[in-house]
Amino acid sequence: MKVVFLTSMALACIAVASADQAALKASPKSEFTGYIQYQWLGTDKPGGMDEGLHFRRIRIGTKRSLDERTSMKLAFDFANGKDDIEATLKDAIIYYDLDPVKGSRLTLGQFSNPVGYEISRSSSRREFPERTKYNRTIFKGERIRGVMAEHKIADGKVFLGVANALSIKDAEIFGLGNGVNPGQSLAGFGGVRFEGEGSSYGISGWAGRRPKFSPGGNPLESPAIDRSFLYVDGFVADIAQTGVSARAELMTGRDRIAASGGGSNPMQGWHLQLGYDMSARSQVFTRYAQFDADTGEDGNVVLEYGVGLRYAVSGPSSLSLAHVIEEDPSKAQTRWSSWTLRYQVKF
Repeated sequence: MKVVFLTSMALACIAVASADQAALKASPKSEFTGYIQYQWLGTDKPGGMDEGLHFRRIRIGTKRSLDERTSMKLAFDFANGKDDIEATLKDAIIYYDLDPVKGSRLTLGQFSNPVGYEISRSSSRREFPERTKYNRTIFKGERIRGVMAEHKIADGKVFLGVANALSIKDAEIFGLGNGVNPGQSLAGFGGVRFEGEGSSYGISGWAGRRPKFSPGGNPLESPAIDRSFLYVDGFVADIAQTGVSARAELMTGRDRIAASGGGSNPMQGWHLQLGYDMSARSQVFTRYAQFDADTGEDGNVVLEYGVGLRYAVSGPSSLSLAHVIEEDPSKAQTRWSSWTLRYQVKF
């Protein structure tokens, strides 16, 4: 009897261990992600980022598979270009695969705005230290809160969604007065993107209304206005096998500069960026951009142009140097420049 009992117990333990191993293999998988950007900045821009040595971004996040169809992503930033110790939520996303075979997916939460290409392109991959002026202005913070459906098509995808009308760091959210709540106003967005070998092209749009706004202590109320944008963009790598790549984006639409007052103005912004791979590790790049916040008036076009160099020190780390000049005829000091020397480590 004792032998039978011990044999039974051993078999039971083996069965439990086998079940535990199977459960472990089927358990959710987590991935720890992030990057750190440490830089020296020298600039003569009035009211710009502080000069000196700073952490520009300390991005830490996790991706977790919850089941066969559901996954999530969380990401926080612990720098935001300043020497602070406060964490800022960047991504809080739930993904649900509607049809994993056909490539249909639902995205919910706070995620990068998918219109155009530059807004959603990660800061860890972007060549220049900051995005262009028009994207930093109309979609400040890059993130939106909404719901988006995506579906794969031949050589690309289509997407459609709804979100709060303003991005998460829009000045009219941070400067609310008289109880205005922009989150109650929704916008629709959508687009199509085609991907090829060494190329990408897309057309996308955004349409909604900027809510009425009353700055604190100011009795003048800015009215609710139409807020819409059309983006067209493209990318080609290694043009004619020369090592030259090109990125371009055009935005046209209507809005007002956040917290500036007034109605809806016709706007336009665009940029062209070229890169040249000098070797497998080093690349030189240049960019020219324009932003006209009101095409109905003359003399307010903001220009940006610059050049830079990036060197891959090792697999996870890189070193870059960029010089950017900005010209704004509406400012007292109409021209300023900045130098950025940045070391980045991804993990």
